Amino acid sequence: MKKKIGMLLLCVVFMLTGCGMFDPNVDYDNDEKIASQANTYSKVNYRASEIDNTYELTCEVFEGMDTIWTYKASEDMERNVLITFRVESGKAKLVLISPDDTVKTIVEATEESGAVEEVEVTLSLEEGSNRIKLVGIEDTSVELEMTFEE
Repeated sequence: MKKKIGMLLLCVVFMLTGCGMFDPNVDYDNDEKIASQANTYSKVNYRASEIDNTYELTCEVFEGMDTIWTYKASEDMERNVLITFRVESGKAKLVLISPDDTVKTIVEATEESGAVEEVEVTLSLEEGSNRIKLVGIEDTSVELEMTFEE
């Protein structure tokens, strides 16, 4: 009986605190939450593929944050990537998260700004695990293509 009451209280606490979930409209610019290992998202008609050095993603409705690329660098280095990024509705960005959890915006687009067409970006990767996350607000429609140099 005590276990059931304890579990019920725990459930109530989680419901009241929101389980520390990512609120896409509030936390879009919260680097601390974005840098976390957590991926909190909602996706509708999501398709992603990685062939050779090219990563492609389309999502009809995306909100939240999702790690879409990781790279463990054995030393500090730079890597060039060609990015095409389209946002038909909402607002989204790609961020690079370094091993010390520093967050840098790579590219950002809104439905008002339209597409970011073929931008070449040099990523400064630090020794250790580097990540790229897609971050979007509520009801974002996004298309992405990233091609990394060999």
